[in-house]
Amino acid sequence: DTIYSAGNVVFKSTDEGLTWEAISGDLTRDLKDKQVITGTPWLPEYFGQEIYSTIHRLAESPVQEGVLWAGSDDGLIHLTRDGGETWENVTIPNLPDYAHVRELEASPHDSATLYVAISRFNTADDYAPYLFKTSDFGKTWSDLSGAFPQDETTHTIREDPVRKGMLYVGTESGVFVSLDDGKNWQSIGLNMPNVPVVAMTVKDVDLVIATNGRGFWILDDVTPLREHNTETIAKSAHLYEVPDHTRFGYSWWMNYAPGGDPGGLKKYFVQNMRPGLTYYELGTVNGEKKRKFVDAGDPKPLGAMLYFRLSEGVEDVSISILDEDGNEIVTHNTDDLTLKYAAEGDYAFDAGLNRFVWDMRYPKPTNIPGRPATAIQPIAKPGRYQVKLTVDGFDQIREFELHMNPNEPYTREQTDERFEFWMDLYDNVETSSQNVLAALKIKEDVNARVERMKESGARNSKVKAAEKQAAIVAELVDRYEATFVPTGRTLAEIINLPAKIFTKMIWLHNMMEVTE
Repeated sequence: DTIYSAGNVVFKSTDEGLTWEAISGDLTRDLKDKQVITGTPWLPEYFGQEIYSTIHRLAESPVQEGVLWAGSDDGLIHLTRDGGETWENVTIPNLPDYAHVRELEASPHDSATLYVAISRFNTADDYAPYLFKTSDFGKTWSDLSGAFPQDETTHTIREDPVRKGMLYVGTESGVFVSLDDGKNWQSIGLNMPNVPVVAMTVKDVDLVIATNGRGFWILDDVTPLREHNTETIAKSAHLYEVPDHTRFGYSWWMNYAPGGDPGGLKKYFVQNMRPGLTYYELGTVNGEKKRKFVDAGDPKPLGAMLYFRLSEGVEDVSISILDEDGNEIVTHNTDDLTLKYAAEGDYAFDAGLNRFVWDMRYPKPTNIPGRPATAIQPIAKPGRYQVKLTVDGFDQIREFELHMNPNEPYTREQTDERFEFWMDLYDNVETSSQNVLAALKIKEDVNARVERMKESGARNSKVKAAEKQAAIVAELVDRYEATFVPTGRTLAEIINLPAKIFTKMIWLHNMMEVTE
């Protein structure tokens, strides 16, 4: 319930900002000559050059209550360990003049640890990186700048909340990561443009960044970085931990805007009363419906994401989704996947890295050849699921959970009941499809026997009788098939036929979808 803010002193509110109290003295150098109003007496500059000697960053420890760090734009760092009753100057020794404390990162693992990002590019024409760490409440400091690329200006720093010592740094040109507490660094810019990264946060498994001039960017799922180590890269295959996923519901236009429209070739989308989108259709890759947007950011994949690493030399690869009882829901084999392999000696975190997206749906029922597909794909209910990666006969299994959407109007019990009905509908269609296929097989077998009879030289009367019986079988089978699926030869014929059983079941399925 406590909110902190700062000017040249730290303020505190415990009533959601209705009242404030100062809990510190001046924690800056209070450089008066840098606070002179520029411009003319009647028209000051509007860039705020006179606003200097200000606390630029506050960081509250997520580990220990009462621990609060303050950093100023003129180079001071202060610490309180008692909620602001007393403050200690713990400024990094021998900092050059006009060192601007751009970021303070209180470690999510240790209350005594703080990471600091500093820059001097706009105060001293110095574009070098400045990164520091203390592990003893500011008594001593370690300089992490030496191993960092020396042509990068540092804006912000964050420590991963799961892997201790895993650091993210935003610079004037992108994002860097260290997996060993600042000893080594590598760029993780990937497809992001060369742009200043001025703020970052780790939300669950995603790294979210803000830039100057190029919007917000999200690195979906940093799990491969968290698990990147010598043991992982030594394996021929590795399935990373699968994050839990929240079901998001369904609306018909989702098939269009986020990717995967039925036509497969559409290059634009306009929804009523909303701006249009322009994109290139890229099809479905490893379960993910992909589009390259021209005038919008890429959407997050629709479904649960999982990553796995493959080394060169592996041959047979499959991904299976299992329910909580170990029953297979869907399997994708090597022929269904687009795979990347890490070359021997390539230890980069993204070498051989593959992503698969499960859309949380069951596969379509068996299709009847030559007829429209029966598009009934139930959305999986909330609960525990398993991912099985099989590589050359060896299995790796990870569990994850599908969470209930907090905006869902149904209770968990109601959702389970809905899913039971949905699967009854699905199983009924699958059973009926198999019956139709069996009937078509009988029709095919009967026609084949008639042909063999003709080829054997049987009497004409016997052939005629057999053909008559075959025609009766064909009529019965065709009538039986037409009970379930449209059998028109053209779209116009299909549209004008009475609704078939599967058509009515698809309507029920659609009602289940849009009420998710």
